[in-house]
Amino acid sequence: MLRKVVLGFAAFLIGVVGLYMMNPLGTATLDPRARLLGFTVYLIRSESMTPTYRPGQVLWVSTFAPRFDPLARGDVIAFRYPTDPRVEIVGRVIGMPGETVAIDAGQVLIDGRVLAEPYLGDRPPSQPYSQQMAPIVVPEGHWFILGDHRDNSHDSRFWGALPTDQVVGKAMPLKVD
Repeated sequence: MLRKVVLGFAAFLIGVVGLYMMNPLGTATLDPRARLLGFTVYLIRSESMTPTYRPGQVLWVSTFAPRFDPLARGDVIAFRYPTDPRVEIVGRVIGMPGETVAIDAGQVLIDGRVLAEPYLGDRPPSQPYSQQMAPIVVPEGHWFILGDHRDNSHDSRFWGALPTDQVVGKAMPLKVD
């Protein structure tokens, strides 16, 4: 009897490890919750997404979502930080593959049109890097990502467009009642 239990448990573990290694959801994270269960949680640690999300706030990240609901402008996503892939952060999808993104007088332009950004609140960006950015074309298979607090976010303006294979999942606030 004990031998059957041990063999059953060993088979279960082999199955779980195999599923983890296969990464059926194709997520960029090594987090077993995201790879095996289809979700993970993130604690916001910086001001880069204020006023939308504040430090200390917890986000639910679905690794299922990008597979069944393609990324769209305005989505908040978790992703591997391009300059240090060991770190995972969140940001907002601004530019889609094939679009031209620019910043003029603090306003984001998509293919020459001003992007309405109600999530920014009433704090206008003041840093030079938040005021102007030469137009760039977002390559296929990439996304242009910005933080909501433009003066306090290290995003696509600094490291370029984000490759799709670095996306962990779509983020949303975790509501606890």
